[in-house]
Amino acid sequence: MNIVTDFLDERTYKGLQEHYGDKWLKTLPSLVEDLINEHGWSFVKSLPGGRTAAVLVFETPEGLRVIKLAPDFNRSQAEFAALKIIENNGIGPKVFNLSFLEKEGAKSALISMEFIGDGKSLRQIDNNEVVSDKSLGEFLSTMINCGKQEIDFPLIPIESFILEELKHVRNPGLHGKLEVSDTEKEEAKSILEKFTRDSNIKTWVHGTLHPANLINIEGKIMVIDPRPFYGDYQYDIAELCLKWGSEKNNRRHNLADGITQLESIRQYLTVNTDAVVDWMKVLLATRV
Repeated sequence: MNIVTDFLDERTYKGLQEHYGDKWLKTLPSLVEDLINEHGWSFVKSLPGGRTAAVLVFETPEGLRVIKLAPDFNRSQAEFAALKIIENNGIGPKVFNLSFLEKEGAKSALISMEFIGDGKSLRQIDNNEVVSDKSLGEFLSTMINCGKQEIDFPLIPIESFILEELKHVRNPGLHGKLEVSDTEKEEAKSILEKFTRDSNIKTWVHGTLHPANLINIEGKIMVIDPRPFYGDYQYDIAELCLKWGSEKNNRRHNLADGITQLESIRQYLTVNTDAVVDWMKVLLATRV
């Protein structure tokens, strides 16, 4: 089995290689074959998993199932805990189990969950497919309530993660400008210091609440792929408004579209507008 041509696209392969190295990647073909042989599943396709997991879809007797494989046990345990809370609140897929496997001396965490919708995220849908402000607002309100439910697992503060990202800003993606100015970076650091010092709003946040992780099912927004951090729930609101507000207009991420999106949904939420806008500025400076 060829790891790239059989079930991972080249971009995902390179991202996983950069993040985890070759040893774990080399065990994936035989690990997938074991899953197929043990359960009688049929491989359907892979999904873009970025740098953190191999995300595979299988046909099973119970229907389509998503399998996430990664060697990062801590992250997988935190993600599984967040997924269960999201599922129990009706805005995520049914999650079956978390297990730990070992193959050729390399260990993997496996999360198994149902495949929801048609697999298309908000980032992939036709622009004519309407996603209402009401559905987004109600979704975010439920997501905030999810964050208030305890995850019995130590989480990294979102401010610490962002400060680390500021040290090595990646390619601009949908953000636009190739370079982040020193002024933007310093403003972001100042905002983060203020949040760390003054904020008393502490829950867990999804951490990657962008359009690629949201699925519209008959007008209801569902979410996948949490990367839970400890922090201010308004971070999630800022990320969704900034990125969806820009992308639905076919524009690169920008503050004006983010603010417009926030204004259109704030009637459904209790938020500090200034704080959400500040989080948008931080997101723009870090390119996350």
